[in-house]
Amino acid sequence: MEEEVAERLAKFEDDDGGKIKRLTRALAMMALHRDFEIIHRLIFGSQLDLLLRANAHRVSPETLQAIFEQAKSN
Repeated sequence: MEEEVAERLAKFEDDDGGKIKRLTRALAMMALHRDFEIIHRLIFGSQLDLLLRANAHRVSPETLQAIFEQAKSN
């Protein structure tokens, strides 16, 4: 992967400052993507947990609230 990134970066006619800006922007975008993925997983996971419990048996309002609070704190 590193070699591929280095090859792609070498194709740009930027000076070192321009390349650093490109790499900084790419790293920021990757971090943002990762953060969104984590949030999506937390939300989807809490919904999946609720669906599995509801499918197995009746879920009390207290259990629903506990699942919601856990997801909110995560």
